[in-house]
Amino acid sequence: MAKIEDLISQIPDERLRKAIGAEVKALKKTKKFGLVFEEHLPETVRLPRLPVIVGELVSLKRQTGNQLWRVKSIHKGVAGCDLAVEGYALPKDILEPHDDTRADTWAKAKGLAVFADEHGMDFGRLIIGRKKGSQLQVVDMNDPATREKARNMQSQNDFESLFV
Repeated sequence: MAKIEDLISQIPDERLRKAIGAEVKALKKTKKFGLVFEEHLPETVRLPRLPVIVGELVSLKRQTGNQLWRVKSIHKGVAGCDLAVEGYALPKDILEPHDDTRADTWAKAKGLAVFADEHGMDFGRLIIGRKKGSQLQVVDMNDPATREKARNMQSQNDFESLFV
């Protein structure tokens, strides 16, 4: 990389020299240069019709790559999973199901928004889900706009605004 930096230093236009230098610096942070050994990726095969069982490693249907999840629980056809990383299970997402018929649903959603303010970065997603008719609707409390709406709720009538 020293050669490219030497060439950049020879650019007479200071603005262009700084811009190219900044881009090379950013590139060096994300790319490996020099002698690089390929990292081994685990080989996986997707079997979408195989039944999901607690304890098994799975991958998400709509996810590319080799990220694996360990099934911790299954409730009403929904699997609760932890991200599996080199023998360790790390919590990734939280799914909080809600029933619109309960009077305290909005308060629970508001509480999850406050929790997300303090701890949201520790999770991939903090999902509130509900079944509306035959559809499952979800919102992510790690989304700042959703969290703002939830923090401003004052009654059960405001709960609907999260899903709009």
